[in-house]
Amino acid sequence: MEILRPYFPGNMPTPSFYTHGGSLFGLGLIHTGDRNQGVIDFILNAIKNPAYNSNETLIHGGCLGLGLVNLCSSDEGSLSKFTCY
Repeated sequence: MEILRPYFPGNMPTPSFYTHGGSLFGLGLIHTGDRNQGVIDFILNAIKNPAYNSNETLIHGGCLGLGLVNLCSSDEGSLSKFTCY
């Protein structure tokens, strides 16, 4: 989190949605398969934030990150948490 913090949504003076989406995807890569609830909540909050959720690039990176964090989880009960809209 510390390494990527400057690139997360809301932490840059001149926002770039490619950088924001990439940082969320990178966070997912770092936490692939560990189902860390803090990371899941962080990415979901970034996607659902009204200031950013109109940008497809950010949403795309966040959804890819969510998929990676939950990779091989086989927990069908948690699928309802990931409704972005």
